[in-house]
Amino acid sequence: MSAKIVRRGVFLIGIGAVLLLNNFALLDWDVWYDLLRLWPVILICFGLERLFRDSRLSGLTYLSPIVMALTFVGVIYYQGFSKEEYSGDFEEYDRELYHWSVEDEGACSAVRLDIDFGAGSLWIRSGEEALLSAKFDCDRDPPRCRYDVDEGVVSIKIRSEQKSVSLFSRKHHNDAKIEVSNKYPLDLSVDVGACGLDLDLSDLELTDFKLDGGVCDISLKFGDRAEHLRARIDIGVSDLHIQIPKGVGLKLIKDTALSSFDHRGIKLEKPSGSTYLSEDYSTAEKKIDIFLDAGLSSLAISSR
Repeated sequence: MSAKIVRRGVFLIGIGAVLLLNNFALLDWDVWYDLLRLWPVILICFGLERLFRDSRLSGLTYLSPIVMALTFVGVIYYQGFSKEEYSGDFEEYDRELYHWSVEDEGACSAVRLDIDFGAGSLWIRSGEEALLSAKFDCDRDPPRCRYDVDEGVVSIKIRSEQKSVSLFSRKHHNDAKIEVSNKYPLDLSVDVGACGLDLDLSDLELTDFKLDGGVCDISLKFGDRAEHLRARIDIGVSDLHIQIPKGVGLKLIKDTALSSFDHRGIKLEKPSGSTYLSEDYSTAEKKIDIFLDAGLSSLAISSR
């Protein structure tokens, strides 16, 4: 059996093993971010096969599948067994923190929040005091934050330049906790890379929602304050869990082939090939339309 055939077999076994571990929640979906960064390993394998194929050292061509196997084993080990767990508040970390807020001066009519977060962990909730209160734990460059006011609309921009995490290292952090006032209508746009997202938007009056992500683990909770919310979600290889309030009509339009799709507790009808409607969509007083474009992702929708 040639090294080329063995290498192909190792590649397929590796992909299947990672997907299996993802589906059983034994491995985070952001493992795909590290695997994609290691694509030059494929070129190395091709080079080893060509270099030794017609020489007296042809047995060394089998270094190609060995390198491929070690790549998968290394990524799985460092992602699954040597990952530093985070639980608790940021104050438990022995690192410098960054705080930023926008005070509510009473002249606001609406808020536009644009977040470009890169890689890390992002947590968003509703707040009651400031228009926005943010706490960052990032041991590289601090985020850039600014806001302006135009005819009562407060536009807030938060930028984090950390677009990647160190491969096989959990020493660097880019974590944020953001609270947004629940007093005003909110237009929310979130752009992330390889990120863990915990977005509880249930107490916020969303007028528009956009999420653009790479390799993500996403928990997304919508509320019922908006009459008709349109949410656009564009993600790569991700694990997405969405919660919808009971009594809110749901329309899901998905332009994707999902690895798994679970909608327990919500009865969905399929009037067309890519559109799903909840049974009460036509009669519901409040509605949520979700436009989903995803890669090889897992989607779970539940009601609460």
